[in-house]
Amino acid sequence: MTRCFQEPDWKDYVAGQTDPRISRIMEEHLLECDACLSRYTTLCEQNPASEPPVSFAEQVMESVREIDKPVPQATRSSVFASTRKKLILHYTIAASITILLTSTGLFHDMVKTVQATENTLTINLDDQKSNLSRTYGWTNQLMDQTLSVFDFIKEKD
Repeated sequence: MTRCFQEPDWKDYVAGQTDPRISRIMEEHLLECDACLSRYTTLCEQNPASEPPVSFAEQVMESVREIDKPVPQATRSSVFASTRKKLILHYTIAASITILLTSTGLFHDMVKTVQATENTLTINLDDQKSNLSRTYGWTNQLMDQTLSVFDFIKEKD
């Protein structure tokens, strides 16, 4: 924040007797300092014949013009077309990546890996079943053999 200006400085500013560079600094200071703004408005009210410098009025009007510019409204069809273009782009990218991965054999390698893992798990499961049958008690083994005999007799009928 710049230093506060005193009443004689503001009187010179209102009279239009300040250097343009100093005037710009004072105008920017008015936006930041309530005390100086109060001094400035009091001086303007006491001397109704005085007007703000032309450069200040032009700056204010330019700011108003910038704010007042019409903003283009997006139509529903342009939003829909934009969304559709993005969707097509995303599908195109996904299809391109799929074709690339397929052509490099990545999917084929993945299928082989899954099948090998499945075979390994099946072999390990069979081994564990046979180990389990060896480890559980003689009553369970007797029941299994009895059930096998019943199944054999049932098949003959």
